[in-house]
Amino acid sequence: MRTSGLDLRRLIFVIVLLLLPVAVSPSSVASSISASRPAEQWVLQQARNGKPANLKDKFTRETDRVVGASFLKQVLTSDPARTGIRAYGIRISHARVLGELDLTNEEIPYYVTLDDCFFDEDLTLVNAHFKKSLHLERSVFECFADLRYLVIDGDLEARGVQFDLADLEPLDKDGKLRPMSFEGMKVGGPLFLSRAVFKRPVNFYAAQIGGNFVADDEAHFESDAVFELMKIGARAVFDKAKFDGRTSFYSVKVAENFDASEAYFNDTKHGVIFEGMSVDAALFSGSHFKGPARFYGMTASSSLDLSGVDFYKVTEDMATDDQAKNDKITAFVNFQGMAIKGSFFLRRSIFNRGVSFYGTSVDREFSADAAQFNDPQSGVFFNNLKTDTIGLSGAVFRGPISLSGVTYREVDRDSLDNLVSVIRQANYDAGAYFELEAYYRTHGAISQADDVYIEQRRRERRGLWFPARWSEALFVDLPLGYGRHIWRLIVPSAILIGIGCYVFRSKELMEPQAPEYACRHYSRFLYSLGLFLPIVDLRSDVWLPKHERRAARRYLPFHIIAGWVLVTLLVGALTGILK
Repeated sequence: MRTSGLDLRRLIFVIVLLLLPVAVSPSSVASSISASRPAEQWVLQQARNGKPANLKDKFTRETDRVVGASFLKQVLTSDPARTGIRAYGIRISHARVLGELDLTNEEIPYYVTLDDCFFDEDLTLVNAHFKKSLHLERSVFECFADLRYLVIDGDLEARGVQFDLADLEPLDKDGKLRPMSFEGMKVGGPLFLSRAVFKRPVNFYAAQIGGNFVADDEAHFESDAVFELMKIGARAVFDKAKFDGRTSFYSVKVAENFDASEAYFNDTKHGVIFEGMSVDAALFSGSHFKGPARFYGMTASSSLDLSGVDFYKVTEDMATDDQAKNDKITAFVNFQGMAIKGSFFLRRSIFNRGVSFYGTSVDREFSADAAQFNDPQSGVFFNNLKTDTIGLSGAVFRGPISLSGVTYREVDRDSLDNLVSVIRQANYDAGAYFELEAYYRTHGAISQADDVYIEQRRRERRGLWFPARWSEALFVDLPLGYGRHIWRLIVPSAILIGIGCYVFRSKELMEPQAPEYACRHYSRFLYSLGLFLPIVDLRSDVWLPKHERRAARRYLPFHIIAGWVLVTLLVGALTGILK
């Protein structure tokens, strides 16, 4: 009997355990959430009914729209199976959140909307996990926000959000504002920050966004902004965004386009960094760079478009840190070491400071048509730029130009004349002339290729010592065109042979050098030619002008010497010794 009684008690205990979840109603669990304010009670009621809680519509007085941070935490972290909150989630708008909202390491199972809300104490979401999406549109955070390592499985929508400064904003040990941190954050979908305002520094270091990252439509970063090592699964959009502080996109990886058209990068001291960034295509059309800009090592699978961009002049007083003062390259627009698989456009862009393209490769077209390079001192460095097609139509250069190591296969049809002018204006580099000469020869323009070679040799000659420069001009350039205009020797040679035919025109005006030669046939042409040609023996020594023909005898050695000189130059040109 004891055993049967014990088994009965056990059976009753098991049945009670199985029925306990049924016995606990959602209303009883909901009642365990502390909702002392009318606004809180109404929010909870609306959430259970699957409706949004717009406190502005419910409560006319702003003081009645207050919800406590502790209440909000209880609601957000509660179990939906016990609270009865519908799948629509928790949708609150126009609330004033009282107190610090700390969701560190918490899991939030709901779709959460906190639009048009006001937070005046710190928001901490470190390591929090939102299983759905989080919306914070047009909300104002007059406090410090820490979202490090926040995980959102859905999207994060914060259009028009404002991160303001508190009245008594605490500073860090260096006397600087604490940065708002999204470091290491992971968002499964897109992140929207259109029209957002960040009045404190912001840090997105190593954040991962599964969809688009959108901070366009005059989103304003009023202090430093760090986006380093971010990974963006779709597009990054910063159209018309404003960056007032130091900005860095170092090693950001964007699966699709990076679009910062008509954006403003206003920091004059440190500027903006895109070093090592990897994108499909990057668009900066119409943007403004008021400080240093560094694109070093950027890679683009498609194109890089900086058409119509304005790079302001950087003066020495703008660079206040010691490194900037000692390193002139900080004032440059740095396009060094980039790898662009498509085209690189700089059309109509204005550069009021030095530019360097050192070591950049462009697989398709490099186009700087109608661009202006206005820095009279630093100029432009194209050193080792490699591209398939180069276009410089209408480009203006007002400072030094370096073209060392530039290579290309094609020249834009409208750019050829300007390219020739740029090479002439640039610091002398034989390679720049060789590349242009090779281009002309490849396209069958042999005459133009020869002209380029001659011009290259003439510029090279300017660096020689005066006697060497004079002799090269006299013996190699003037008669031979550096081996490319050999026909210049044919005309004077023919003229000299013709003069010889006239001077030695008749056998009666000549006298044989031995009596037995008097009966030999005499040809004025062969006589003149024999004197003119060195080495070749046409027996011209058999005859001499008569003694009374003094002018002819004086002309004879001139004819011989001129022939030796002209023929020697001709042989040297034909053999390649003189060129």
